[in-house]
Amino acid sequence: MKSVRTRLFALCAGLCAAFSMALAAAFVPQSQPAPAREPEPQAAPPSLPAENIQPVEQAVYRYVARDYNGKIAIYPSAQALQPQYVTDFDTSALPQRDRELLQQGIGLRDEEELQMLLEDYGS
Repeated sequence: MKSVRTRLFALCAGLCAAFSMALAAAFVPQSQPAPAREPEPQAAPPSLPAENIQPVEQAVYRYVARDYNGKIAIYPSAQALQPQYVTDFDTSALPQRDRELLQQGIGLRDEEELQMLLEDYGS
């Protein structure tokens, strides 16, 4: 019985990794050079206190992660009413503080931040 659980766990871990990579690949632009610009400060990760996170309405983000019917959803902007993508990650399994941050919206400046957030919540 233990080996069945081990195999199932390994299969689930592999599927989560494959899903995260496929999702990240879907958001990566196809061979478009990035415009030269000054480095911007990193968006605060979900593990920081909520008072240190700038509300998504006050800044321009490429993506915004929010709770959508109990799942983590990715919106194309802070003003978007419909999500661009809804994940399979249940927000009810997250700590209370992370659920509160997702209710407010977590701003993501680029695909790298999006991938990091999804990997954090997917693990």
